[in-house]
Amino acid sequence: MDAFELAAIPKSVYQGECFVIATKHHKSIALAPAFSSRLGVGMMEYYADTDKLGTFSGTTQRKLSPIEAAKQKCLWVLERTNADFAIGSEGSFHPHPDMPFINANHEVLYFMDRRNNIEIYETSISTKIHYFSEIVSSQEELLNFAKQARFPSHGILLCPFPKHAGQKFFQEITSFEKLIQYFNEAKKLSSEGKVWVETELRAHLNPTRMKHIEQLGHQLIDRLISHCPQCKAPGWGQKKLSTGLPCKDCGSPTNAIAAEMISCSQCQHIEEKSYMPGENADPRLCPVCNP
Repeated sequence: MDAFELAAIPKSVYQGECFVIATKHHKSIALAPAFSSRLGVGMMEYYADTDKLGTFSGTTQRKLSPIEAAKQKCLWVLERTNADFAIGSEGSFHPHPDMPFINANHEVLYFMDRRNNIEIYETSISTKIHYFSEIVSSQEELLNFAKQARFPSHGILLCPFPKHAGQKFFQEITSFEKLIQYFNEAKKLSSEGKVWVETELRAHLNPTRMKHIEQLGHQLIDRLISHCPQCKAPGWGQKKLSTGLPCKDCGSPTNAIAAEMISCSQCQHIEEKSYMPGENADPRLCPVCNP
């Protein structure tokens, strides 16, 4: 980025700095362009064996929450390098909190700035996931699955069936040659002559998930270019919702969202604004009218 391009970017305390992301799966591909064009910062990868924190295949169980895991990745950067600015990314797949019958991709981006003592994170939930799984016993079934899973743009993982954490997993499959080879090996290892096959969920092998991380990157940038109205620190916008919207019929507080609390992660300044100005809650949500 030349001087003219930097001059066109809204002034940020991070302009000209370098952020370091701890990753094993090339997540800077999704994040670096936006951080460069919108913040004027560079991005480098610190290679870390993030599989130690858990794997989608189940070979390593997850012991930390997604937010804790993303924070740990930032700590690795700050502990092991001279960088002042660290980013950690963590994803998980669970039922949607509001629609439990639909699976969703939950993503977290954590940011730590030890120079200015700032620590913030952003989260996002998307139902636009690309994940399929199946038990196959023939090459024809395998190729039909591969077509459905949009292979090879999205990677495939397979293992002998029945699937369990201690068995051999075949990963990083992005060519039909390897797919057929590993299918035959896995089938020989199966007591039932069957193979469990599924879409890779690791970011570098799942462009759909990588796109979600890119979108969340913009959300984090929005925070970093927002400054606290009191102390002027970047990162203004930490949000918390409070309930208590009055019932339309009796005026009693309900469990409906009443206000949005916006705060600063550095000076703890808080501002509150009505979530639905001039509105009242449906009486069906009222514990008095509808006990």
